Amino acid sequence: MIKVTTNEINKIKDYELKIMDYIHKLCKENGIRYSLFYGSLLGAVRHKGFIPWDDDIDIIMSKQDYLKFKRLCESSLPERFFLQDNFIEPGSNRPNVAKIRMNGTKLVELPNINKKMHHGVWVDIFIYDTFSGKKQIISTGRRKYTTYKRRVDSSQLKHKNIRGKLSSLAFLLFHPFSAEFYKHKYGIFLEKISGKGGNILAPDCDINLSKCDIALFKNIIAVPFENRNYYIFEEYDLILKALYGDYMRLPREENRVANHNFVEVQL
Repeated sequence: MIKVTTNEINKIKDYELKIMDYIHKLCKENGIRYSLFYGSLLGAVRHKGFIPWDDDIDIIMSKQDYLKFKRLCESSLPERFFLQDNFIEPGSNRPNVAKIRMNGTKLVELPNINKKMHHGVWVDIFIYDTFSGKKQIISTGRRKYTTYKRRVDSSQLKHKNIRGKLSSLAFLLFHPFSAEFYKHKYGIFLEKISGKGGNILAPDCDINLSKCDIALFKNIIAVPFENRNYYIFEEYDLILKALYGDYMRLPREENRVANHNFVEVQL
């Protein structure tokens, strides 16, 4: 992994805001609901912009809204941008995640180092759906996602201590197939349960989010973010509490770090 300079981080944020400005304009003009999400939602509420030690933008929209968004992008996406999902570039993202990437840039993360795909600076689009049946089924989905995620992390032997590395090796021994295999199994599971009923199927089968009433994801409001306005869910307080608990409390100073693992940067 490489160390990214402050100047490079600022350029990355500037590109992300350009992408986000386009997304917001397209959604506003066409009645597509989206919200900043994860750290970007927290940043909008707590900092009115990026979390100071973070450097990415995440949004979320329903599957129905994403399909409309995708159709519009297919006919009107500016040449400087590229829409990426698993149907456009198979294997480029995990299920229910898409990206708008900036052409002419390169920001390669360690898990994608050998993938032949677009690596431009991006904004993440997380897609939520609905499902029917007992909510316990989300626990099954979460286990499948966690298996895939651990397979990615274990193959990179991320842990710095011997105990962690041995744990990763043991996991690989009992999960010998590629990360793509486990991602595919997770995707098949999502296809089987999604699109029916009124329970929320959160990204990555997040258990806490899946306990939320789907009505929390209905209404949106505009709020300041880095001297412009973007949308967030009106019920952001309940959503942030489900994600982070006491979200207004700052983490310990040693934990105020970005979690990306870049191996190549071209801006």
